Amino acid sequence: MTDPYASPDGQTTPRLARSRVARCARGGRLPGITAAPQTDRLAVAALAAGLIQTGPVAIVLGIVALRRLSRSGREGRGLASVGIILGGLTTALVAVFAIVVGVGVLGDIDGLNLTHGDDTALDQLWDRCEVGDMESCDDLFRASIFGSEYEDFGKTCGHRTLGTEWCAPES
Repeated sequence: MTDPYASPDGQTTPRLARSRVARCARGGRLPGITAAPQTDRLAVAALAAGLIQTGPVAIVLGIVALRRLSRSGREGRGLASVGIILGGLTTALVAVFAIVVGVGVLGDIDGLNLTHGDDTALDQLWDRCEVGDMESCDDLFRASIFGSEYEDFGKTCGHRTLGTEWCAPES
């Protein structure tokens, strides 16, 4: 049987060294050797949340981790800080994107105040509605963009009604 504590040259290690190796393997500490401080798991979670761009989750985890780290003495202050920074950047980018999209959509609704002459297909429906083709008025209303003059003209049956019901009886 081979000695598991033998050195590469085949020499058996002394009994004291074997007992220290065995104790270390079982989780004991050797004299003069200190364990490295452990990294806080919440700080690691904050960094991970920041990297996968979860925004507010990374911010909250990072703040909680920093508060715990100030009391525990564990490592991870940098990880928690980076998690907070990444979470803040993600949140800011999402907010800017939402504002840009919101302004763009609202701007399009106001800016797309299309009227007669802006769209040839809708112009044809407008012209037929104007001469009394009520089915074309309903088609114009359905095909036009919300808030446009095309929609208003079709909805009111060519300015003949208040726009509270369909122009053609079968619609």
